[in-house]
Amino acid sequence: MNYYPDIPRGELLIAAQMYTIREQIKTPDEIWRALVKLKEIGYTAIQVSGMGEIDPQLFAEYTEELGLRVVVTHVNPNLLLENPNAIIEQHKLWNCPIVGIGGAWQWLGQPGVRYTTTDYDSVCEMLNRVGETLRAAGLGFAYHNHHFEFRRLPNGQSGMEYILERVPAENMALIADLYWLQVAGVLVEQFIREHHERIALVHFKDLLIDDNNQQIFTEIGQGNMDYRLLASLCKEYGIKVAAVEQDICRRDPMESLAMSYDYLQSLEE
Repeated sequence: MNYYPDIPRGELLIAAQMYTIREQIKTPDEIWRALVKLKEIGYTAIQVSGMGEIDPQLFAEYTEELGLRVVVTHVNPNLLLENPNAIIEQHKLWNCPIVGIGGAWQWLGQPGVRYTTTDYDSVCEMLNRVGETLRAAGLGFAYHNHHFEFRRLPNGQSGMEYILERVPAENMALIADLYWLQVAGVLVEQFIREHHERIALVHFKDLLIDDNNQQIFTEIGQGNMDYRLLASLCKEYGIKVAAVEQDICRRDPMESLAMSYDYLQSLEE
């Protein structure tokens, strides 16, 4: 489904995932200052996630004043079951076409547990229920992957394969996190080719092996993932939005977002 009809096919809008700066956006004043900085860096779009409490109307005024587009969110999955109307009203106020969730931790239990097909059956039922509710309200619903969904179930399928078979595309799109696909051992390029019609947007973050041989997050262009290729593939397959995210930063997270933005802009030169 085309959630961003105003963006021409072949163009890629770069958004800032606010989860990256979650420690800097705990109050309305902090949120305002952070949004100003993001606009100064060059971002014109954001993903709302990890933000402290703020009146939705005030946030709408902030983004409108700065010309920042809310392209997607991450919300607590349980809130979508408990009070979907509030979520729907908030997204319509922000002109945000997609409600996103950052995974199914709350429904599956903590990582490290050996999930079963029964566990995933329950998750699929809830994903379908939420997706149908949001679709009836004119909104999209999208699931953000990590690596755990690619662990094999007793039937031989990965958790992600199991979900995609049982939750139709009209009920749930994907926020394809390219970093976590790489960590899961998935061929990222192949995943984009196979699932591009279901991918509403992607998450860009880079992967680096540090001096202690540990896998760490890093700024786009500073790691081992080929984002020149990946950005080109996204454009080729009609994916229109990429949100820059860095879960853990070794410098000021705002500086990390700036470095990633500048690198991605350099690919256009």
